[in-house]
Amino acid sequence: MRALSITLLVAAAAATSACSTPPDYLFVDPHVQPVRVELRKSFGVVHKHYGAVPITECGFFLKPDAGAPTTAYDQEIWRIVNTAPNGAALAVFYGVVPQGFFQSTPPAGAPPRLESGRRYQVECSGDAIGLAPFEVPEKVTRPAPPLRKSEP
Repeated sequence: MRALSITLLVAAAAATSACSTPPDYLFVDPHVQPVRVELRKSFGVVHKHYGAVPITECGFFLKPDAGAPTTAYDQEIWRIVNTAPNGAALAVFYGVVPQGFFQSTPPAGAPPRLESGRRYQVECSGDAIGLAPFEVPEKVTRPAPPLRKSEP
């Protein structure tokens, strides 16, 4: 009897984990100039798919070099925050402040250029939360594509 209940418990746990929704994630395309970021969330029950959701705050950080002491922290190099009550962006391009946002870091001027071979991390929030590490490749291969408006 005990073996049967353990088997049923394991089967129920496996079925529950198989039905759990996939996590939200942050998509970063470092191969375009400027670097493009999209916050994506899982939608659908039968036909699961990901869709871009509005971003209300986004920050870019420079990761410490590999030889840095373990106490070294990520350095925030650029942050934008939404100020419009109904405003949000479906995609963020590094260094470009979307309409309805303000740049909090740096307080004035353009953010530093992203250098190839350096490690960065981006964190964005809105209808979901995501973070993703990335590196800029040696050669950027194409310009960023224009944003397409989603159908209501």
